[in-house]
Amino acid sequence: MSLPLTRTLVTEALSGSLDKAESASPVFKIEVPVACPNVDAKALDPRATWSDPKAYD
Repeated sequence: MSLPLTRTLVTEALSGSLDKAESASPVFKIEVPVACPNVDAKALDPRATWSDPKAYD
């Protein structure tokens, strides 16, 4: 994950905008936001960031 993207996520988390965000816990039972202001939703889906989704699996 790029540093600018990380900064945006931290900024949004600190602003409280993620408090009401929809989240999912697909694998490790950790709530992961599926949407975040100013962030492409694809960046929040680790599988979608891989060039080969089968290799991710």
